Amino acid sequence: MNIEINEKDNKYLTLDITNTDNKKTTMLPHGSGIDADYNIENKKDKYIIHNSYHYMNDVGFYMGWIDYKIVMSKKEPDKFKLTFQTDSTGYYWIEKIQLRSYLEELYAYTFEELE
Repeated sequence: MNIEINEKDNKYLTLDITNTDNKKTTMLPHGSGIDADYNIENKKDKYIIHNSYHYMNDVGFYMGWIDYKIVMSKKEPDKFKLTFQTDSTGYYWIEKIQLRSYLEELYAYTFEELE
């Protein structure tokens, strides 16, 4: 399986995966808190995908940003690792809004579409 990331514009990126039988395409998630532009590093055997989550409080006011990255293997895109780069306030909100489970499920579904 060969994975290529092709940039369509600043915000929306498609993730093209090609194998010997077919070609499938999906877009990386954008919206519903994922409001920043993607930054993707292309390494030898993996992609490192950077973005930020724009989180809200209980009454709907934006409170700040939580940066995260996904390390995705080019050979096995469904086996990825999600990490956060934030301060203690950010970690409080990660737990409060269950951001880890939300993002892991969202990206797992996205990468699953490519198999």
